[in-house]
Amino acid sequence: MSAQPEDYSVSPVSGRVSEELRREEAAVWLRHGAIPDASEARRRADELVCVARNAAGEIVGVNTVYVSRLRAAEDRYFFYRMFIRPRDRHLHLCIALVRAAVDALRERRVSGSVVKGVVLITENPKLMRDSGRRLLTHLGWRHAGADPRGLDIWRIDFE
Repeated sequence: MSAQPEDYSVSPVSGRVSEELRREEAAVWLRHGAIPDASEARRRADELVCVARNAAGEIVGVNTVYVSRLRAAEDRYFFYRMFIRPRDRHLHLCIALVRAAVDALRERRVSGSVVKGVVLITENPKLMRDSGRRLLTHLGWRHAGADPRGLDIWRIDFE
């Protein structure tokens, strides 16, 4: 039986990462080899935006951001990353995490940040297919070229 959207909950946690959540998330990254270094996994918890949990309360996915410039002369953006454990990689959960993060980051921006929007670099090859590009466009992302590795760059501006 396939997982349904109601089997998951997505909660914003940006700016309120407890020590318990930091340990829990670091364990997920380490267990799945997403971040193999324990100190980096704990540090990355400071960049958490949203956490997805299954019906049993286990963390099954997260998204994080860091602030940087898209190109040297451009405005600063939140650079988006997402990890979902393999058995929970369902399209509806991916979309829910992306939407929740953009909403949370847009609210953070309103509260005084100088960050212009969110950037996504398509390291997942599925997102570089026509169907992936259509999905990102449908979700409000604008194609912004390619990075030096040839990966697509997508962005959502807050204004």
